[in-house]
Amino acid sequence: MKLSLFGVDFDLYWYSFKTRMAEISASFHDRQNNPLETAVWWTEKVLRSSDLDLSLLSPLGRNQPWYVRRHLDVWFFLLFVIVAPIITLFLILLKITSSMATQSQKSKSRTREGEKVKSN
Repeated sequence: MKLSLFGVDFDLYWYSFKTRMAEISASFHDRQNNPLETAVWWTEKVLRSSDLDLSLLSPLGRNQPWYVRRHLDVWFFLLFVIVAPIITLFLILLKITSSMATQSQKSKSRTREGEKVKSN
């Protein structure tokens, strides 16, 4: 059954796609050695070559401090940037609420003192 949508014949498309993938698969599997043997051969070739700089094979983080390798400097900076404003905001709100509480207590005590004076 053929399905035609927007002028595209899907049977023909999938058939050509299938044949092209079969061609690519055949060319990929047409090798003298398997991929592991090829990788081993290239590794041995690089190690045998004395004119190449073998320092490229060493880990890049070898000369970095431990805190840079673990990105602790970045984490501490982000922690400071995120947590410091939150703590500052919390302390400001705490100060505001405590000052409002002391003002309300003072006003209550003043009204009680005024009531005591009036009643005497």
